[in-house]
Amino acid sequence: MYTGETFEERQRELGVTWKLRDQLFSEEHMFTRIKTIAELQNLTETYKALYYMREKHAAQTRKDLKFSDAKVPYIVHPLMMACHAWSMGLVDDELLAVILLHDVCEDCGVAPKELPFSANVREAVSLLTKRSSKEIRAEAVKEYREGKKKEAEDHSLEDFFGNFGRRFLCEEEENATEQAEKDISKESAVEAGEASWKALERVAQESEEKTSKVASKESEEEFVERRKREYTQKYYDNLQKNRLAALTKVIDRCNNISTMAQSFPDKKVAEYIKETETYVFPVLTTIKRDWPEYNPTVFLVKYHMLSVLESLKVMLIEK
Repeated sequence: MYTGETFEERQRELGVTWKLRDQLFSEEHMFTRIKTIAELQNLTETYKALYYMREKHAAQTRKDLKFSDAKVPYIVHPLMMACHAWSMGLVDDELLAVILLHDVCEDCGVAPKELPFSANVREAVSLLTKRSSKEIRAEAVKEYREGKKKEAEDHSLEDFFGNFGRRFLCEEEENATEQAEKDISKESAVEAGEASWKALERVAQESEEKTSKVASKESEEEFVERRKREYTQKYYDNLQKNRLAALTKVIDRCNNISTMAQSFPDKKVAEYIKETETYVFPVLTTIKRDWPEYNPTVFLVKYHMLSVLESLKVMLIEK
């Protein structure tokens, strides 16, 4: 978090001598802990997920650390999450399996339907699997450029038929007015006049709706960012309908924010704080409402996240 300064220089400024942990706990110890729990409590999905996850993530590591060249095995992350869930009393076979597998499809090229686990586990992992930012961007850029092309074509047609359309509208208004004048009763004249204006309003509204679909003042980058926000919102809306996916996501985020200061630049940390407050906190609210048996879990996870996020905010602002 101190760009341009070495860890040693910053320690001298603070008058301390610290040793930063590359990882909070040993992956071997965590693996053994979850394996033992699975064996003792006959958690067959969890047991199988342990080995499956370890095989799929075998060559992967966590993000590079700022003050160390150490490469942290990726499985530290799902193992930490599983141990966290267990420590909160969540000894649920399918939940622990989803926690261990939640990044397998996203990071290892495995399709959710190919997972050799129960339908509930596959569904939850599928909901947790996000499309890559690069893929979303490419799709949005294509959509934007095709829309601009269509907009240009539609404007050409509008220019060609514009005068004809305006003449048609004038004739329609004129005919309606003449009809109103011929009516003997005042009431009939009023009705005819209203019919004329309604016809005009209808045509105008249809024209406005058509224009709004093709005419956009957004730049390409603004359009891409909007599509990314829409995708993110839809992703969180969908996963929080599923108990296993919702619980896994909040524990996942809890672990990520607890270690992100070791890897993320300040701007990324700030963005992650905003994303957590915007999308993840509502998932906690949903869990509390829809599955009240997890209220103690919601409190512990939210307390953990708030403590970390508020501390990071102060540190970022002070800098």
